Amino acid sequence: MIVLVLAIVSGVLIFIKAYKGLWLTLAGMVGVCGYTFFRFQSALNDLHNSMDTELAGNPFRGIADAILASVGMEWGWALLGIGIGGVLLAAILGGRELPVEPA
Repeated sequence: MIVLVLAIVSGVLIFIKAYKGLWLTLAGMVGVCGYTFFRFQSALNDLHNSMDTELAGNPFRGIADAILASVGMEWGWALLGIGIGGVLLAAILGGRELPVEPA
């Protein structure tokens, strides 16, 4: 939700041509996504470690391993990266006139 709100604020900033404010929303997006990514990876690693100790010798461990193998980063992270890249590009290029070739 925080990234969505920051994306909406970024859209408003682009619309009103306040490009310097994009650096703040960009920092927020990178911070939230980075924190979430590393927190997810840490939780997944902790789950792997606890399964090793708690399910040792359990005949259903294979099922748990198969379920855990299906958990991971999905394509949504790529979309977040593309969105963050777009805001970064808008912050860098904001206010600049792009050369236009005459028709």
